Amino acid sequence: MGHALPCTGSGGVFEAFRNITRVGLGGTQGSGTQYVSWLHVEDFLRMLDWCLDHDHLSGPLNMCSPNPMPNRDFMQALREACGVKLGLPSPAWMLEIGAFFMRTETELLLKSRRVVPGALLKSGFEFKNPTWPEAAVEIERSWRDCPQPLFLGDNLVEVEDEAGDAGEGGNLYAVERWIRLGLANGEQILHRLEIAGVMRL
Repeated sequence: MGHALPCTGSGGVFEAFRNITRVGLGGTQGSGTQYVSWLHVEDFLRMLDWCLDHDHLSGPLNMCSPNPMPNRDFMQALREACGVKLGLPSPAWMLEIGAFFMRTETELLLKSRRVVPGALLKSGFEFKNPTWPEAAVEIERSWRDCPQPLFLGDNLVEVEDEAGDAGEGGNLYAVERWIRLGLANGEQILHRLEIAGVMRL
């Protein structure tokens, strides 16, 4: 599975874009013609459930919105969602300088990614947040109404010791990592994100 930039109301990509937009730096990045593939985190979690329920899916899966946008339009929609009129452009050389001091790369901003979730759409998956302007408004509303909507937690679940090494002492447990996402409409989404590891207790 390959996924686009998951956007949520707390932390991550949206927070970074929101911060620069709020201070007037949310203009076109680079040429502005490069496409941005994005994904609302609610649809990302629903995709995971969909894949688990449809085990016939195979091969590469693009986990992204069906509507990528040029960077220029992407940033304009974000400014409108944040209620910011001015957005100074950031040419490529300026982004390179910023990336150097942040010890990162400009590839995520400057490389065009026009990707669509063909296999998921063909399988019948329906998006709750298919277009960026509306999704950006919902995420911004979530930011205002739910200041800390994302919580992390771990849970221990006993699992079968297939290796038969019980003599080493203790039972074998998997460490499940869960996330709980609070949406602006008051709904809560609880989802197991990953198996963080195993341990013997």
